[in-house]
Amino acid sequence: EEIETKTLREWAGLEEAGELFLYQAPRVRQRLLEGYHREGFHFAEVNIVTRGGEEGDSHAPADVIFEVLECPKVRVKDVVLRGNDSMPDRGFGFWKDGISALSKRELDGPWLFNWKGDPFVQEVLDADLLAMRTVYRERGWLDAVVEVEELEFTPERDGVVIHLAVDEGEPYRVASLSIRGFAWANPE
Repeated sequence: EEIETKTLREWAGLEEAGELFLYQAPRVRQRLLEGYHREGFHFAEVNIVTRGGEEGDSHAPADVIFEVLECPKVRVKDVVLRGNDSMPDRGFGFWKDGISALSKRELDGPWLFNWKGDPFVQEVLDADLLAMRTVYRERGWLDAVVEVEELEFTPERDGVVIHLAVDEGEPYRVASLSIRGFAWANPE
């Protein structure tokens, strides 16, 4: 209902009058699921149903039907960070500061220009976690860990509160730095 048939065909890699062999159906199913997940339909399901074709006759054509259960689009209601003591999130808009601003976190809950919140996409969450870990490492917290603590879905499964846990560890500091010069000897 939410995604047009044309878009589904593009995701599946199927043409209007093209053929699909039964052994290709699982791969098409996987591409459809990935497309739905990219759009924020976290709980979407795709089932493969075959009808027709005679038992034992390998030349009899069968119908391959992809049954799609879309479920509601999941939107981020809030992102809760726990343990980010050295870079806490503060401020608003242009004056925002903290780990979320430094890592340019993409997933966020509702705000002034996005009343519904961002669609929940697992790949975007994974990229946000990686970006936060990178910020910590660039600033000296080489042992910092940023992980998903809990995904708290609403009862209707149309919203999620993302709970992230940060274990910063101790920052590394440079104890000493020495520079030595060497004369280059021409090997000729």
